[in-house]
Amino acid sequence: MQKMAERHKTRFVVELTEQAEIEDIDLKELKHTYEEMGVETAVDDYGTGYSNVTNLLRYMPNYVKIDRMLLSDIQNSSQKQHFVKDIITFAHDNGILALAEGVETFEELQTVIRLEADLIQGYYVGKPSGEIIKEINPEIRREIQDINRTEFETRQKNIYIAGREGRIALPVLVKDNCKSIVVTDGQFTYRDFTIAGAPGLLTDIGIEVQNGYQGRIVLDSCGFRGKKSGYALDIGEGCDVTLVITGENVFEGAGIRVAESSRLTIEGDGSLSINVHEMECFAIGNDVDSRHGTLVFDLGGSIDIHVNGTKGIGIGSGLGGEVIIRQGKYEIAVSGREGVGIGSFTGDVSPVIQNCSLDITSNAIHFIGIGSFEGSVDLLMEKNAFTSNISSENAVVIGSFNGTFVDIAINTASVSFKAVSQYLVGIGSFCSEKTKVAFDYISISSKMRGKDAIFIGALDNRAVIRNLNSLIECDISTDRTEDLGATEENITMVKGRSRIFVNGKEFHRLSDQ
Repeated sequence: MQKMAERHKTRFVVELTEQAEIEDIDLKELKHTYEEMGVETAVDDYGTGYSNVTNLLRYMPNYVKIDRMLLSDIQNSSQKQHFVKDIITFAHDNGILALAEGVETFEELQTVIRLEADLIQGYYVGKPSGEIIKEINPEIRREIQDINRTEFETRQKNIYIAGREGRIALPVLVKDNCKSIVVTDGQFTYRDFTIAGAPGLLTDIGIEVQNGYQGRIVLDSCGFRGKKSGYALDIGEGCDVTLVITGENVFEGAGIRVAESSRLTIEGDGSLSINVHEMECFAIGNDVDSRHGTLVFDLGGSIDIHVNGTKGIGIGSGLGGEVIIRQGKYEIAVSGREGVGIGSFTGDVSPVIQNCSLDITSNAIHFIGIGSFEGSVDLLMEKNAFTSNISSENAVVIGSFNGTFVDIAINTASVSFKAVSQYLVGIGSFCSEKTKVAFDYISISSKMRGKDAIFIGALDNRAVIRNLNSLIECDISTDRTEDLGATEENITMVKGRSRIFVNGKEFHRLSDQ
């Protein structure tokens, strides 16, 4: 046996099973014998059973064979990927080659190569045979070469091409020094996939969705800073992306950009927190010089947004775009010089906000809660609970400063806000050519204080107000002589009730008809 081993020492490997009990002194003698013979050693079935790091350090083999149980369907398990990556990294740090056992599918092969396994064994590359197989199938060899080439190129660029596994382990990408996850519309195994993070892990990785992609991306407890791309998630032109939020997700210093020709739908029962602090910034939408694509929020969970900048937008963009909120819980806080909670700076907007809880707060100098600074507003709110707390110099809680027209309809909702500002409009506009406000089956409660302030309508009194079956309560403190932003003939109230106090005195103009 010894002579045979010495004759074939370059191809002869002794496998050590961890179940075998052997004393340290005997193990040392055995390893010395193998070294003298020129025979290499391997630890078999590592990662299960009795296997542990202590035994691996005792044996210090030339090879560690990672057990098949860890590699089965590994492309769909971020936990397995994370664990196997740790084994491979430990092996490489200690001069040991890592062998992946029992690889049976192309997807498993692709994943273990990406995790930097040195050797492959399994049915996919070669089935057991009574005869010695001199080489693997040329087609399989080409696949291995292609995968290695792709992996080398992407590692050089510090990018990861999504779609090769159904579940991407974010901690593994961090260990690989990855800076960007790229989602393409090209050939891939998985169009829909999950990115799985870990509690407390905040990475510098950003997600880049290239033009034309249509698919579903699940974020499970992920943390992104997006330093490379400038965005945590950047969606290119002509895309239709469904983003599913599970667990607790954090975007720190970077938001979600959606190109004008694309659509983003956000679903899931998890939470997403976005904190952005830049001169000009936004949380979800696009920059101040652009329009954003269609934004659809269909969450069972919650989104918490904090924006601070010279020009800052919670949900929206500078030139506007479509915003549809179907359900969920939203908290938006904006601070800085000029800010918008939901809407735009100069573009026309027509948000639809339904079946949700929405809270908007701000201490920005100039602020729009929902609406646009310079654009027209066509807003539908229904079946909402809306609250707001604003302290600024110029503010409109819901509406526009100078848009051509403002048309606001609020149905079956609860609205409550507090606002302090020199020039202040609760619901309506500063000086639009046409301002219409309609309530139906809602309850409104507000406290307002400003040098020139009105509750509903327009500061130039050119508003049309219609109130059906609603309860209105408002307490205003202002220097303004007119009490409402509309002439008496433009105010309609049917089966409603109002109690409006101006400077402590009850105002009775709005009577039931």
